[in-house]
Amino acid sequence: MTLNRYAYNCMAHLASLHGALDDTLLLYNMMRSEARQQQQRHRQQQQQQQLQQAAATATAGTAAGGAAAQREEAEPEAAADESVGAAFSGSQGGHSSHNGAAYRSHAPELTLDCSPDAYTYSALVRAAVTAGRGDLLPALFNEMAASQRAADRAAGRPRPLAPGEGEGRLGLSTEVWGHFISAASRTGQPELAMRFFDAGIAELGLLPTTPIYNAALAAMARAGRPLPELMSLYREMVGGCSRPLPQHQQQLQQQQHQQQQAAAAAAAAPDGAGPGAPGRGGGGPAATRRRRRAAAAAVATAAAAAGGETEAEPMAAVGDAADGELEVRQPPLRPDAYTFNALLTATAHDLAPLAAVHAVRSEMVAHGVQLNTYVGTSLINALRKTPELSRAGGAGAGAAGGSAAAGAAAVVSEAEAVMSELVAGGAASATSYICMAALYASARQPGDVLRVVREMVAGGVVADGSSWEFLVAAAEDAGLYGLVPQLQRAAEAQACAAEQAAAAAAAETSRRRQQARQPGQGQGQRQSGELGVGAVEGAGDAVWRASEEGQRERAEVEKRRVGEYFDRMGAESRQRQDEWQQRRQQQQQQHRQQQQH
Repeated sequence: MTLNRYAYNCMAHLASLHGALDDTLLLYNMMRSEARQQQQRHRQQQQQQQLQQAAATATAGTAAGGAAAQREEAEPEAAADESVGAAFSGSQGGHSSHNGAAYRSHAPELTLDCSPDAYTYSALVRAAVTAGRGDLLPALFNEMAASQRAADRAAGRPRPLAPGEGEGRLGLSTEVWGHFISAASRTGQPELAMRFFDAGIAELGLLPTTPIYNAALAAMARAGRPLPELMSLYREMVGGCSRPLPQHQQQLQQQQHQQQQAAAAAAAAPDGAGPGAPGRGGGGPAATRRRRRAAAAAVATAAAAAGGETEAEPMAAVGDAADGELEVRQPPLRPDAYTFNALLTATAHDLAPLAAVHAVRSEMVAHGVQLNTYVGTSLINALRKTPELSRAGGAGAGAAGGSAAAGAAAVVSEAEAVMSELVAGGAASATSYICMAALYASARQPGDVLRVVREMVAGGVVADGSSWEFLVAAAEDAGLYGLVPQLQRAAEAQACAAEQAAAAAAAETSRRRQQARQPGQGQGQRQSGELGVGAVEGAGDAVWRASEEGQRERAEVEKRRVGEYFDRMGAESRQRQDEWQQRRQQQQQQHRQQQQH
């Protein structure tokens, strides 16, 4: 059975979800091998078609010559009848051969290609990340780029590609490009992510979209790049930019521009002037029309010679060739919540002042981006890292202390407004509460710290151990050592409550499963008059199954059942193998006896 590309991609997707990197690579190599075999079969079919066409042409020429000789020797009536029959036969044969050639020419198109595409490379990236092999990402990207270069060489396309020409090719898309950037960023390789971003434009001929810019901004934020660098990339995203064309396309554009100018000058020349003027080849309206047709034909011929073997790709507007600046203009893009989440993360890492936070917030308002859980939490964290809040604790009395206190109050007020909006919209998470409590700790407001913690616990929001450790460290950094024991007791109490809730949920789930498994047993007990005893035994059984001993017992029973099943299957397989060997030996003996007789 021959698999197509979609079946291979489905299996690669399933393997990548489980982190089976070896299986995903095996499927990728199988796809490449199958694609090479398909290409070889396609070339062989083309060669056979060419040979058949040449043989048919030679046969037709020989038959035509013989028929002409016979027509010269035959009588006029017989020659007329024969010519009619030959014409009828030729039309039928020509029509049949034409249909057969058309079918054979379209047959390779009906065969699904097994070449790896964007889905295949996305599965490879997912498998590498899931398996913890981020070091393979450069090799996978180089493999994808090399396969595209080979396809371009086979198709006669010039390299490198202009920005925007690579989109839509087999194996290339902005989605898989973004997968590479995000994977490198998630595996702790932000510098590699930025190299992927640059290589996608220069090598693969792709134009970045909003998700691509978001992935690049997130990688720069994780790498701790300064905020001005991220803002520069953000302005390029929202304002658009111009990217230069490759050298060979610049030369092509210049040639076409010069030919268009020459054609326009020839078309605008008067009837008695120009190359067709009297004394140089004639004039008049007819000469003018001839000059215009010749100029148009020259332009069309040059364009066909320059781009006849290349595929036309839609691109953005190109600059004027007369200016010497041939480039592709990228249109402005609209940012979203992921964009500002990365900018706010970089703002916090850079310890940017309150004015920088206000600038990012104003950009959000200008583009209509609303607060959500992640953007709101990042905004609170950025406000917590502002110098205005940190200077409030070390400022003394006087005018300097008063201005520092006013700046800290403004930061706290803005953070409270953000937190209120998150709570009102139901978007406040445990991280949001912890960041807000840490901001109060930085502002030396222990009462507000405890208030936020109580609100989080009352709202049923559970924070993990690392979040509590972060809050305790923020209290210690602010010198609020009296809060540390209270926060530790609150963390222990929430952990105990979470364990009890998990145990209760497990017991309830086990009870429901037990009730669903024994509907007929309860009915039989009611019919036999033993309802009370059955109910007591069922309740005791549910309690036992919810206990830890019951879970271990069920696991052991399941393990033994699976082991017995595989042992039985192995015994049956060995029995079938022995029977097959016996039948084969009997057949060989019968064959030898027949040969002896």
